[in-house]
Amino acid sequence: MALQAIPYINGGLSVFPCAKKKPLTEHGCLDASKDVKQIAEWWKRWPEAQIGIATGPVSNLVVLDVDGPQGFAWLSGRLLPETREVETQPGNKHFWFRLPAGRTAKNSAGDFAPEVDVRGAGGYVIAPPSIHHETLKPYRFLNKVALAEAPPWLLEPPPKPTNGNGHSGEIGLVIHEGDGRHREALRLAGGLRARGADAKAILADLQIFSQQHCRPPLELAWMEKQARYIGTKPAGFRGQSIPSDIPSSATLVIKTLDSVRAKPQQYLWDRYLPNNQLIAVFGASHTGKTPLVIDLAARITAGADWPDGTKNGRGAKKVLFLGAGEDALDTVVKPRLVIARGRPENFKYIETSRRCLFDGTVLDDPAALDRDIDLLAEEIRGDSSISLLVIDPITNHLGQKKLNLEEEIRPILMRLKHLAEQFLMPVITIGHLNRREKGTSALDRMLGARAFSGVARTIFFTGPDNEATEKHHFTFVQERGLGAPAWRFHTELVSATVDDAEVKQIKVVWGGTDETINSQDVVDSLNAGEKSQLEEAAQELIAFVTARGGEAPQAECISHLFKLGYPTSNPSRLRRRANLESVRERDPFGKMVASVWRVPDNPPDGQKERAQ
Repeated sequence: MALQAIPYINGGLSVFPCAKKKPLTEHGCLDASKDVKQIAEWWKRWPEAQIGIATGPVSNLVVLDVDGPQGFAWLSGRLLPETREVETQPGNKHFWFRLPAGRTAKNSAGDFAPEVDVRGAGGYVIAPPSIHHETLKPYRFLNKVALAEAPPWLLEPPPKPTNGNGHSGEIGLVIHEGDGRHREALRLAGGLRARGADAKAILADLQIFSQQHCRPPLELAWMEKQARYIGTKPAGFRGQSIPSDIPSSATLVIKTLDSVRAKPQQYLWDRYLPNNQLIAVFGASHTGKTPLVIDLAARITAGADWPDGTKNGRGAKKVLFLGAGEDALDTVVKPRLVIARGRPENFKYIETSRRCLFDGTVLDDPAALDRDIDLLAEEIRGDSSISLLVIDPITNHLGQKKLNLEEEIRPILMRLKHLAEQFLMPVITIGHLNRREKGTSALDRMLGARAFSGVARTIFFTGPDNEATEKHHFTFVQERGLGAPAWRFHTELVSATVDDAEVKQIKVVWGGTDETINSQDVVDSLNAGEKSQLEEAAQELIAFVTARGGEAPQAECISHLFKLGYPTSNPSRLRRRANLESVRERDPFGKMVASVWRVPDNPPDGQKERAQ
């Protein structure tokens, strides 16, 4: 068993020998060691000893021990981060967590709930593959995931009565709205009744608990109702059978709008980059998505003006970039940033998510949002100068979640949305289009679950510039937002000296804005043959409308072109190419009638010639 103990030492855990879950050394877990020679001596003396691991700061480990059905019933009301799990015997589990730096955890037995213990400072657990002395079966790991950071509520047990009168002792635990204030209050009330406290005493202690530990305090009417109800139960009642009409594990958080103060939306770049929203940038492959976002990121790192010339009022800030590793940092990412006049010291690129397993294995995997989003939040919380998070592409960072499953994708995107709101910074996700046919609405062309278009409040599309004859000319169009005008831009290969190296890399060159381009134009991009066909259709459309006195109902225009074999899936593109106006008129009763396409009063010269 000594060989099985060594990987724990390599993982930073302190080990000591046990038998029948009792320490074999004189001072128990206080003797726990990370010294290989000491481990060898112990197991030479006790070769069949179980592996004990000291918990608390000595191993940076805290363990949640759930030992039966009541414990798992309590656990079902808690949101645990995914972490390493150990089966101690059938039906019993340990959940191992990483102890946050500078924090400690107390041992507790039944303080959270019956059959729920916590092993922290001064405690220990038995580790796999030790043999259980009763079942004669080995303890075993149920998964191989890295240890998650212990949730804050686990580090301090809930308040509990300390004397016969039921008065609870002062502790530092603070429970915020939405984190289980009502649940913990009911657990306290059940414990008081178990000790014989009547309704009046229960209410008094609930009020103390509310003032000392709840932010905001609990409602008095609610506490009175619970105290009366629990006071009717026989002594010994601990609250396990509270009816469903009395809140236990959850409560609705409700605000009336008179308590909300309206304020204008704030932006990094006015109308384009809201400072607290999830933003989606989607487009087909090779349509400039990543170079465009890196250009915007470069402006943030340098505090440079935005493409329309407006000032970047925040000055130089940092960007956190979660990339897929497809573009090399030294030959692609850094040269692109420097060529865009960004500051490399303000560009933080997440290469991998590093996890250390207890067998000594070090894993470097792409960061996954289903596993590492708390690490992203921790990084942002620790660096207040970060003003933008970019995830490129979002589909490469979903971990074990399936791209098209709404129930798996929406929670991840909602977490990103809350991240943006919490830290008042935009979170940009970059994604691709699916292969649905032309004419499908732009939002339905976003690859993956409906949540990709449903959660983001600002959505952009990139695609080929259908009016450009040169290669690498694109458009950047806002589909959802405050109606910011579309941009034309192109990419060009430029030479530059970066870190004394001569490099060539793509640079984004912004053109101008165009109010007429919409997202449907972007997702229904045209090849050379389709552009030629569009021009023919436009000439036919001008002739058709001119022959009818300069205007015709939209439906008749589309029907005419359809009969001639021209594509009609994007009517607005056809109308704009023919330089026709779209008007909606009212009938004599004031009701809006169908749109009419009309030759403008002063058409361009080219249109006059085509109409003749």
